[in-house]
Amino acid sequence: MPGHLLHNLILFGRVLRGLGLEVNTARMMDLTQSLSYIDVGLKLDFYYASRALLVHRREDIFLFDQ
Repeated sequence: MPGHLLHNLILFGRVLRGLGLEVNTARMMDLTQSLSYIDVGLKLDFYYASRALLVHRREDIFLFDQ
């Protein structure tokens, strides 16, 4: 995984935590590992993979979408 992608994922996790989502290191590691199974160049593939792994309460979907 290119270094800039990993850096951006770390920033993404921090932003989500700042919004109030319960994103922890284990969930971010799961997302990182999932990238080998999806085409990160396809925005919807990344969106749904990351939402499935990082959002665990229905009411947090709106925050995630921000």
